[in-house]
Amino acid sequence: MKLKLLIVITIVIICSCTLTVRMDKDFEQERNKINKITVLPPRFEFFERGATLNESKPEYLPQINEYIVDAINYSLSSANFNVVPNDISDEVLEQNQEMALILSRSYDEYLKLLDKIDDSDKNNLSLSLNPDIGIFADYTDAEHLVFVVGSGYISSEGAKVKDVGLSCLSGLLFGTGQHSQWSGMHLFIAVVNANSSKIIWFNKNTRGASDYDPLNPNDVLDLCRWLLKEGMTGNP
Repeated sequence: MKLKLLIVITIVIICSCTLTVRMDKDFEQERNKINKITVLPPRFEFFERGATLNESKPEYLPQINEYIVDAINYSLSSANFNVVPNDISDEVLEQNQEMALILSRSYDEYLKLLDKIDDSDKNNLSLSLNPDIGIFADYTDAEHLVFVVGSGYISSEGAKVKDVGLSCLSGLLFGTGQHSQWSGMHLFIAVVNANSSKIIWFNKNTRGASDYDPLNPNDVLDLCRWLLKEGMTGNP
């Protein structure tokens, strides 16, 4: 199942910076007991916003995924977590079909849970993935796993020219002239206990706080640090 996350492009940028953190009721206690943690390969979609059509750009995904993993590893390591690097690459998954199937199925399951996560109370998250994720604990020797799904875009020159034209027209007609974001990124990050399969922590950024360029490693780092700060690397 492909990730289908609609990124709505608007003329007026919403400036809200709402965080939607969710935690298991015993999260603080479990966080202090985290021994080893590893980031699984993200599931991300990337496209270029054109003047009339959007075009998928899968050739950028390896670089973007590397930025995401590096950013999360850095953020967690800086908070004194014992981060375990892993070599779960496309090549490894091609050679281990069972692991590849479980990873794909786990992300499908995670995506289906996003609405239920949103509906959960902040400090009473009580959702789990399939117990099969234990295969990643066995492979990496890490008992906590980080799952990341997301989407992002950049704008073509044609889209930028169109935006500027619409901005000028809006200024003439309504006295406002802001153009839409020329790049954006959304991440949904979850920390899962591989032994119990429970999602113990979750956060995402909202549309009004998505002005990050997925092709800029500093932007990716800023977003990941910001999302992890509440609860995981900062105070719950």
